[in-house]
Amino acid sequence: MNSFIKVIGLLRRPYTLIAVALIAIMLPVFLVTTNVRTVTNSGWLYTYGFDRYGVAEDTGIEPRALRGVADEIKEYFRNEEELLAVRAVVFGQEKELFTEREILHMVDVKDLMGGVNVLQRTSFYTMFGLTLSLFALAGRRNDLAALGRGLNYGAVLSFVILVALGLGFLVGFEKVFTQFHHVSFANDLWLLNPHTDYLIMIFPEGFFRDATLIIAGLTMGEAALTWVLGYGLRRKMSSPPVTENGKRGQNGDS
Repeated sequence: MNSFIKVIGLLRRPYTLIAVALIAIMLPVFLVTTNVRTVTNSGWLYTYGFDRYGVAEDTGIEPRALRGVADEIKEYFRNEEELLAVRAVVFGQEKELFTEREILHMVDVKDLMGGVNVLQRTSFYTMFGLTLSLFALAGRRNDLAALGRGLNYGAVLSFVILVALGLGFLVGFEKVFTQFHHVSFANDLWLLNPHTDYLIMIFPEGFFRDATLIIAGLTMGEAALTWVLGYGLRRKMSSPPVTENGKRGQNGDS
């Protein structure tokens, strides 16, 4: 039994280091993917974007019908349908809204959103499992302080990613947005005509720029809160525990 305990003690430190590293890596993944899903499934973003960029006037689709189109697209991302089929009244005439090229591009977008969903779940369950394991090792206070370190490092990594994104904006959102499409899609179906293809008329580049800024802002705020949480946990676990006589005993480092 004593030998087993010694083995656990020897394995605890490298495992804790690995857990801290994985939590730090998974945290920005979880924050970004969660915010992407939240913003994508929101109603207010679409209403705001349609109003801001005069989509109703440009497309001839009434604002209420535009919100209906957005709802159908959000539902398409959630359902099992392979192809997106949307009809809308355009300048008084009902028609199929999207061309075959746009519909096939939306298949790729749906696959991309599916990947975002997988990343979100994977990052969450990884962090959750590692957190539980660190609590299970909490016979040493440093094991809980390690969780705080993981949260701090993950928050800092999130800030670094956001700074890189900000630098990309300085270079030019259009260039970054184009590069994103080259990396994310294996074809050129995303190259649409902004004057004739309704998909890009309804969702102009500015719409995605605003959505990116909102996602970045949410992530920044959440990362800041997470850093405060991690710092507080480290401070609490680094302080020697108070004994029954009111004096502080030795901490988990001893």
